Amino acid sequence: VYVRDAGDAAALAAIERTLREAAGAAVRPLFVHADVCRDDLLVEIDASAGHPLEHLS
Repeated sequence: VYVRDAGDAAALAAIERTLREAAGAAVRPLFVHADVCRDDLLVEIDASAGHPLEHLS
């Protein structure tokens, strides 16, 4: 999660709460203070997900 204003504690808490509500409690976000692609964005999220492989016998 890239955040433009990392000093805004209330915004960080809201972002993390919303992310956990959407993706589940097991999500492990990493917050980075960085410039994002466009000036009109305050937050940008890059994500990947996976699941255990099934072994076929």
